[in-house]
Amino acid sequence: MKVERREAEAVDLARTLMVLSNYEWVRQKANDIDIEVIPIKGIDLLQTLYSENLNRPVRDIDLLCRNEADCRMLAETLCANGYRLEFPFALEPEALAAKHKVSLLSNSTTRVNIDIHTAFVTKKFFSQTIGRFNDDALSRCENSRMEPLDRWLFLAQHAAFHLFSDDKWIVDLRLLYDAFTPEQRKALALKAANYGFRRVMAAALWHCYHGEPAVCQELLNDLHLSWAERRFMNFVCHFNRPFSHHAFDRLIANYWEFAFIDRRSLRYLAWLRLMLPTLTSSNMALRDDQYSIVAQRVIDLLKAGESLGVAMDYECGVPYCCFSDEQLGFLWRHNSEVSSGCQSRLDITPTGEVMYCLPLATAGLRHFTTFNSYPECRDWFEHRFRPYRMLGNKIECSECALNNPMKCHGGCLAKNMIGAHNINIREK
Repeated sequence: MKVERREAEAVDLARTLMVLSNYEWVRQKANDIDIEVIPIKGIDLLQTLYSENLNRPVRDIDLLCRNEADCRMLAETLCANGYRLEFPFALEPEALAAKHKVSLLSNSTTRVNIDIHTAFVTKKFFSQTIGRFNDDALSRCENSRMEPLDRWLFLAQHAAFHLFSDDKWIVDLRLLYDAFTPEQRKALALKAANYGFRRVMAAALWHCYHGEPAVCQELLNDLHLSWAERRFMNFVCHFNRPFSHHAFDRLIANYWEFAFIDRRSLRYLAWLRLMLPTLTSSNMALRDDQYSIVAQRVIDLLKAGESLGVAMDYECGVPYCCFSDEQLGFLWRHNSEVSSGCQSRLDITPTGEVMYCLPLATAGLRHFTTFNSYPECRDWFEHRFRPYRMLGNKIECSECALNNPMKCHGGCLAKNMIGAHNINIREK
């Protein structure tokens, strides 16, 4: 085993030395055409954090250019010197603007592949903070190196987007964070809050220090997390392991909804709506084959809300038959009733037109000045849609014991009325 390990380490070291040699060659090519390149990710860490022992595997070279013109010129220069584009359209203006990256493949076994970036953070999940972080981090680069705190945040968001799937990323973050002074750690927390990366920082610290619960809890306390962030982290910390893929998926999927409740000091109650407006102005609703997907999403949201102390209620119902027996049991155990019919809150347009719900906008509108109160308006719509309630969403609904006003209306009324284009209750 020792011999095999030494051989593996020798191979990694040889690869690392080749990467470093390739980087110097690329940097010289960039200098020849007067382009600054900033090393990022593995190649940057090799020359900073691991400069003394080179004990960090690196497979390719990641570089950042300050603008798209420099990126295009460098890529063309490298393509004239033994490289080729991974995708032939990569240098097209639209592609470069969308991907912020050009990938180059080597034509030689003595050279490694190269990724040339035009921005540090490009993932859509961070779209609200991409511009500020990229501009500020680039302005703080000195001697073609990232500022240390910017480097840590950049590596943390990269690891978070990939669900911390590679152990070397966690090692990098731990070693970098251990080397920070208390003042630097405070500055890092402030910077994370400023750029909207605080949840990323919390996730990264949990991965780095989950084996030391007391240290981990102290570091998370120092972040002064909000209520929603604390509840989520406390929930995750009950597991003696880092984030599972499922847990991190749930953080990404539901974080903003729950954080909004916290920031606005709202009641800890979330309303789930299944319908959304469409550009066609026609009655649009869920297809039959989509109800099972929504049913599972309802269960997922209920679980996530429960972990954060947020209760769930449902505005547009999913038919009973679309939940599995296991899902119905889960809802029952958590005191969540299944109301499989419309309980819509009325919508009103900017011009004052009231509709029962957005998908039924073409079936009936009435101006709010027609009514003296909200209950009167709601009752007016309820009375006129009542004859269509018992349609159900399939033939079997007519014989179902649950098909009654107190139990199930066969799901979305708008979906059940699709095809009845002559419905118009405006003047009734």
